[in-house]
Amino acid sequence: MAYIGGAILIVFGLYHIIIKARRAKMVSFHSEAEKKPLKYILKGFILNGITPMVFIFWIGTISIATIDFGYNTGFEFFVFFLALLSTVLATDITKAFLADKLRRLITHRFLMVMNIAVGVFLIGFGIRLLLMAEKGLQLIH
Repeated sequence: MAYIGGAILIVFGLYHIIIKARRAKMVSFHSEAEKKPLKYILKGFILNGITPMVFIFWIGTISIATIDFGYNTGFEFFVFFLALLSTVLATDITKAFLADKLRRLITHRFLMVMNIAVGVFLIGFGIRLLLMAEKGLQLIH
């Protein structure tokens, strides 16, 4: 199994170095948020609603709040989730703000360098996985 995993990592690494890093076309980012903001808000809710990790996060949060913290009464539960929702909203707004600021830093050269770096790391980890499989070392202790 480790041989297959190592080979897959090496192939993906070569793909990042040879194909992805050499693409010459520039991707232009254009914002249509001013035209239809309700459409983007609805898309965000739909995408977050169908993501399995969001469901797992909320189930885990409810479990911790009720079992570990003992928030069984309505007011404690309400305050906990109000604080939690406020924190999630604040981090989402911060992410949106920072994403707009980062847009200027993401250039074609930056993407090319990052694709090469990712490719080198994938190839390195693939080779390490193959060597560990060859020596019979355990990957998980």
